[in-house]
Amino acid sequence: MRGNRCGSWKNARVTAPRVARPSARAVPGDLLKAARRRRHHDPLPNRIQDSSRLHQMDNAGSADLQWFLVRGWNSRVVKRGGFMFSSEPGNLKNKHSPRYSGLIHPKPMSVTPAPSGGVLITTRKDSANPRQLKAARNTVRVKGSMAGSRRAAGKAAKAAKNYRSDLARAAILRAARIAQSNVRSNKPKSA
Repeated sequence: MRGNRCGSWKNARVTAPRVARPSARAVPGDLLKAARRRRHHDPLPNRIQDSSRLHQMDNAGSADLQWFLVRGWNSRVVKRGGFMFSSEPGNLKNKHSPRYSGLIHPKPMSVTPAPSGGVLITTRKDSANPRQLKAARNTVRVKGSMAGSRRAAGKAAKAAKNYRSDLARAAILRAARIAQSNVRSNKPKSA
């Protein structure tokens, strides 16, 4: 015969005595108002409140933390053929990686075709105010629709040399390819 469950020490539950918690009504009005004031009027530091600095995010944490937050929730991610690419501005290789990302890096570099032909190389100034977008950027333009690929590559190398030397090769290759595509598209068609 089995032992009685109620008399068994193995199945006994030990419960702590319930302590009555003070409700909001038990707190006098002045203390309640002070608690609400502390809770609602505790502003974050200004550097975190400013949402217009999303592209810079220098004070929002380390680059690793920023990449962790942005990598999966980014509208510029393109998934094709089992690979992840990125169409964000400032990404020279269009790879979805923290090294080439123009969103989280404090020094983004962009090489794009100019609207009237040529190549635009854009960098961010160190003493940039994020609210003045044009004043925050430094732009080098290789003029003309017939801008040679060597000339564009030289300008890109010079711009990347002291700014971001790790992206110098990618900037050179992209500038040369854009210049070559401009030359090809502007050749006169033979009849």
